[in-house]
Amino acid sequence: MPVIRKIVILSALILSFTLTAYAETEEFVGKGEYFAEPTDSIQKANDMALQEAVRRVSEQAAVALKSRSEIVSNELTNDEVAMVTVSVIRIKDRKFNIDITPNGVIKSTVTVIAEVDTDEAEDAAKKLLEEKVRNNERG
Repeated sequence: MPVIRKIVILSALILSFTLTAYAETEEFVGKGEYFAEPTDSIQKANDMALQEAVRRVSEQAAVALKSRSEIVSNELTNDEVAMVTVSVIRIKDRKFNIDITPNGVIKSTVTVIAEVDTDEAEDAAKKLLEEKVRNNERG
């Protein structure tokens, strides 16, 4: 492999690590729970609890994004901002707990620790806003 090519590849790797290191991220904690139906499996109960926890993380991230970006805050609905944040959530840790209620119902609880790249979320929100404006201009 030529020396120049090695230098280019090494430079690209260093740049990508540097950009990742300086990405602005925020950490959020979400808790979800699900009471299983008699026909539900434990896996389904865990999946539904996880879905709820991620939704809560997304809502928290949306509030943070709206408070930091005036453009996003004024032009996008809460649901639109939450939808954008879901796309940039990275789950760092999740802890499941299964309980049986006195009635014999399976209850799955999960706590999720997630990280959101707020810069990436803001960029995605701005793209959604641009698309929304284009659609309004067309119709």
